[in-house]
Amino acid sequence: NNTHTNTEFQISPLATIEELSTTHCPSYIQRFLNGNMTDMEIRNTGFPWSTQGVDRALSSVGGTVAAATFICEALQQRQQQQEEEDNPTTENDTNRNDSSSPPPPIWAAHVAGGT
Repeated sequence: NNTHTNTEFQISPLATIEELSTTHCPSYIQRFLNGNMTDMEIRNTGFPWSTQGVDRALSSVGGTVAAATFICEALQQRQQQQEEEDNPTTENDTNRNDSSSPPPPIWAAHVAGGT
C-alpha cells in the first residue's frame, strides 16, 4: 500500500487561563503560575516549582487542547463536505464522490519530551 502521508509538526501553544479554568479553580491557577503553591500542592505535582515547569505544563496542556481541537474541526469539515456530496445542489453536480472506500484517518497528537 503506497499511501502518502503528510506530517506537520507545530510548536505547542501555551494553554490559556480560560482553558485551565475548565479544570482548575482560579486561585490554584494563580498560585501555580506565580510560584505560591502550598507544600502539599508542590508534593502532589511531583516536581519542585520553577518557571520552566510552568512553561512545560502550559505547553503540554496547550498542545493537547490544540490537537483535540484540530481533530474536531477536521471531522466537522469532513462531515460538511460529505453532506454537500450527498445533497448536490444541481442534478449534474460533478463533484459527487461515489467511492465506497472510507476516508483516510485524521491524526493529531501532542508529543512531549522529558518524561
